Amino acid sequence: MKTLNLVFIICGLLTSYVSYKVYNSMVLQVSILEEFNTRQFTDETLEKVTSMDYTLPNITVTTLPMTDIVARYYFLSENFDEAFKVLNNNKSANPYLYTSEILKSEMFSYLKVNDSALYYAKKCFVNMPNNPFYFETTAKQLKLAGLQDSILSYYSKIPDKMQLVNFKTILAIFVSDSASVNPKLIDIATEARILYPEDTNIQVLSDYILSGSLNVQKAVQLATDASKLIEQQSYEKAASMYIEAANLNKNDYTYFENAGYTLNLLNKHEEAVSYLQKVVDSLNPGTGKSEYLLGVSLNQLGKTEQACNYLRKAVKMNFKPAYQDFSKYCQ
Repeated sequence: MKTLNLVFIICGLLTSYVSYKVYNSMVLQVSILEEFNTRQFTDETLEKVTSMDYTLPNITVTTLPMTDIVARYYFLSENFDEAFKVLNNNKSANPYLYTSEILKSEMFSYLKVNDSALYYAKKCFVNMPNNPFYFETTAKQLKLAGLQDSILSYYSKIPDKMQLVNFKTILAIFVSDSASVNPKLIDIATEARILYPEDTNIQVLSDYILSGSLNVQKAVQLATDASKLIEQQSYEKAASMYIEAANLNKNDYTYFENAGYTLNLLNKHEEAVSYLQKVVDSLNPGTGKSEYLLGVSLNQLGKTEQACNYLRKAVKMNFKPAYQDFSKYCQ
């Protein structure tokens, strides 16, 4: 009986000790995870992390290994030797996430040891190709190595290519690169525009890929100047500027729409129709404005039936100026 009681006491002490260690770790993890989420790392937490016993528990509530947490804090304090020691001397508690390898890649990249940074980034991507951060890290290292063609090859291996972040990564990588003429990249940019029409970053990045950065920048300036000329009622010059902008960047519907609007002001309705039809048929943003302007143009040309079809569409899209014209000409 005494032996059994001793066993219970020892087990109780061990349980209490483990619970105490786990509790202290959980308290510290609150600060750690807050800093990871906000990317604001403090010296106070660094001191606590580097002095903690990270063997029990050896994994966080988010399944990140504690060794990786400690190593990252060493990295952030630029104590690279200790960071690498922690990663190399301790077997990861969760080797399936490849968080140790991606941290090594980040550190080697920071130290400009690019071949090693690429090695570890590729290892992460190959094992977890659906992780957007692993693809982004690998793509950046491939570009530094001058292996742009390989970026497209790695992109093709992503199971879920349609993730917004993957589109942003590959378009941003190539946005200022002469390789943007690559047909595969053209297809990616076009697909991204279709899938994410409301995302401003995707629209801008794909514009740069499809039309060229210089053309996009020039088109923006032309449109800015044209809007000022409209305020001054200098419609002829404004129309020519919008037309030039549309020719430079054929993917931005606003240039075509504003060209059509300005041509209507000049009573050049036949010419306006061609620009507005382009928006409605292939660039349609779904606002109803181009449908309305197209209806106005066609009505001025005496094509009442066609005009009413487009005015009706504008009404269905709840473009308010269309209600009055539709009531006036189509009922």
